[in-house]
Amino acid sequence: MKEQIFKQSNLELKGFDDKQGIVEFYFASFGTLDSDGDVIAEGAYKKTLEEQGHRTRIKHFKNHNPEQVVGVIKEFYTDDKGVIAVSQLAKTTLGRDTLIEYESGIIT
Repeated sequence: MKEQIFKQSNLELKGFDDKQGIVEFYFASFGTLDSDGDVIAEGAYKKTLEEQGHRTRIKHFKNHNPEQVVGVIKEFYTDDKGVIAVSQLAKTTLGRDTLIEYESGIIT
């Protein structure tokens, strides 16, 4: 079995719409040192977003766990700070609980 390596980044909640069940968050911050000493440069995701950013089959996992799918990514875009994902949370118990955690400030 191949070892999985996960990168840590300083994620930040940009906003959420509790009525629609949509969350918007940074999943990559430009110029921030991660736990491995790597820094993501502005423009690093340009090609990927151009080629893959329109796909809606990309899932939103909770805690990087593919067995905990909380939603589907509907959009990616960048600003001066980093790369932002817009996710439509599932109307499942896990999706609704995750939205409550965003609303309560548990997930920031």
